[in-house]
Amino acid sequence: MSEFDKFMGCVKKTLTFDLEKECISYLISKGLSIAIVLLSFTSKLPQILYMIKTKEIKGLSYISIYFDILSTLFYTMYPFHMGYAFLTYGEGLILLFQNILIFFICWKYDTYQSSDRNNMSFSLLLVSFLFLCYKGLFDDKIWKIIGSGSTVLSMGSRITQIIASYKAKSTGPLSTITYGLNMLGNAARIFTSLKETQDIIMVGGFVVSLLLNLIIFLQIIYYNKKSEPKKDFIVKEEKVEKKEEKEKNDKKKKNKKVE
Repeated sequence: MSEFDKFMGCVKKTLTFDLEKECISYLISKGLSIAIVLLSFTSKLPQILYMIKTKEIKGLSYISIYFDILSTLFYTMYPFHMGYAFLTYGEGLILLFQNILIFFICWKYDTYQSSDRNNMSFSLLLVSFLFLCYKGLFDDKIWKIIGSGSTVLSMGSRITQIIASYKAKSTGPLSTITYGLNMLGNAARIFTSLKETQDIIMVGGFVVSLLLNLIIFLQIIYYNKKSEPKKDFIVKEEKVEKKEEKEKNDKKKKNKKVE
């Protein structure tokens, strides 16, 4: 029985109130998978729009971006090779394109152009890996390493971003919406992977990603709150300066009138 036939069979049973625990959990899993894939289109959109609008890349790490791209690439290629349904990993493909876009935006707005050589080397590595996949030169052992590599790279991406944000005392253009959605997606994927693939490599990756995304999410909240009082202080200081200038001008006018 195909995935589509199984899905439609469960839908018909549910609509006729022929409720089965297996069908209900299957439909919940599929519903979550569809929601995750659709929401992934907006996952990094706030960050991308912010970067384009402000041209700000402070607080971002190139190494983190490299890891992000490779992680989403491995995450997409592994289940595709294993023959899993597209809905179990479809968001990975969408996030891959978003990560590549962030990479080129950072490269464009990097005024120091200090990473040109590294970026060119990384681009060449990416193209080479895709070529090897296309030629089918990897065996099953290598594909399992690639699947596990997705988790390792995801850890590298998140940990380097956590360190970069800590050193800069800023999370730059990182968005609470983006990482909030990432956490929800990770939690839902733990459920759908256990239900549909029972692949420990994929489940373990989602658990690790959930924990690291939570740390970054908390960093964004912490550093944003920390910067707010400074802004208020600057505004108050400017008001005081304007008030003092006005008082000085009023005194000068009075002195002129007395003379």
